[in-house]
Amino acid sequence: YESKHSGGRTVRMAHAPRKDWLQLQSNNFGVLEGIVHSVDAKDHYTREHSEVVTDAALLLARQLNLSEEIHRALRIAGLLHDVGKIGIPDEVLKKPGKLTPEEYEIMKQHVQLSEMIIKGVPHLNDVLDAVAHHHERYDGSGYPYGKARDDIPLLGRIMSIADAYSAMCIDRPYRKGRAWSDIRTELEQGAGVQFDPELVKLFIDAIEEVQRETPLIEQ
Repeated sequence: YESKHSGGRTVRMAHAPRKDWLQLQSNNFGVLEGIVHSVDAKDHYTREHSEVVTDAALLLARQLNLSEEIHRALRIAGLLHDVGKIGIPDEVLKKPGKLTPEEYEIMKQHVQLSEMIIKGVPHLNDVLDAVAHHHERYDGSGYPYGKARDDIPLLGRIMSIADAYSAMCIDRPYRKGRAWSDIRTELEQGAGVQFDPELVKLFIDAIEEVQRETPLIEQ
């Protein structure tokens, strides 16, 4: 995974869990980390997805010069945003093909389940903003609250882009991860509809700056 995420065509040695997970545990979030591990046991994609979401969200946060406190909230939110999937039936969560409308309604419940789980941990208002709003859409057609534009908290708008980026770039059993050129097109087409257009531009600029520094990343 480390090799793929850094651009591929490299060899990496196995090592201890990344520091984000260690920080999560050291900050008295051991119970939530346990839930994340349980979700990972149900669906291995969720753990990798959460780590890529975290990295993408932090990349955009750096572009916005956000505070270290907000960076910390995004780290936690990225790792925990899908913990509600613990309550989604396996036949829906692991379905390899397209979900039926009924199954999609069940899958959508993971956002509010995640919110309910995280609400039990004190002092996580920024984290809740990110987790509860990462499936809202800029045009108001998202879920679960149907918020639009600036009514969606900034951290939710950041997480929306990071979540979509991760979903497109990671390999799944039924399809390969998409090349950056395809992902960029999807992000640009979603600007002003699914995503905050200003944030999309900043995110694309940030990814392409990373690509210039790491030329092995697939175009």
